[in-house]
Amino acid sequence: MNEPLRHRSRTPRRLALHLARVALLVAIVLLIHRQHRLALEHRANATAARIAVTDVTPLLPSAASLSDPTGPHGLQTARDAQGAEVGSVLQTSPESDHIVGFSGPTNVLIAFGPDDRLAGIRILSSGDPREHVKKVAADDRFMHSFDGLTWPEVENAGRVDAVSGATLTSLAAAQSVMHRLGG
Repeated sequence: MNEPLRHRSRTPRRLALHLARVALLVAIVLLIHRQHRLALEHRANATAARIAVTDVTPLLPSAASLSDPTGPHGLQTARDAQGAEVGSVLQTSPESDHIVGFSGPTNVLIAFGPDDRLAGIRILSSGDPREHVKKVAADDRFMHSFDGLTWPEVENAGRVDAVSGATLTSLAAAQSVMHRLGG
């Protein structure tokens, strides 16, 4: 007769323990969901670093001013001193910041000429070691690998040769450009 009483007294404790475990699991899932939602909001609201005209002139020499970012791609129109359009620019950050080279993302400036063909790329910043970034920036073959291509051609570009000694940095920069343009 004692056995059924002991069994009955343990049942509410077991039920309470199971309910506590389920409540803890639900709380963890809700916290993960909330953190994920906050991270997505932060990424959506992240503003890229302001592009300076001095960053653009090596690629579009006659650029004297830049418009504010417009449209879904955040393109900025580059104009000469007389106000004529000389091209457009955008940067890979923050959209491509998830692409990491050796130790961090690389923000690349992408410039299109007035003919809507890529005029060039330029590294604005990188989380990778300076030596790697310098090697990539000094490699003319790599830095001009997208020149003359249209947006869809860059987006669907195949393999881009990496820079020896800075392989991860150069591949991440190329992937950032292709990803930013929708590839």
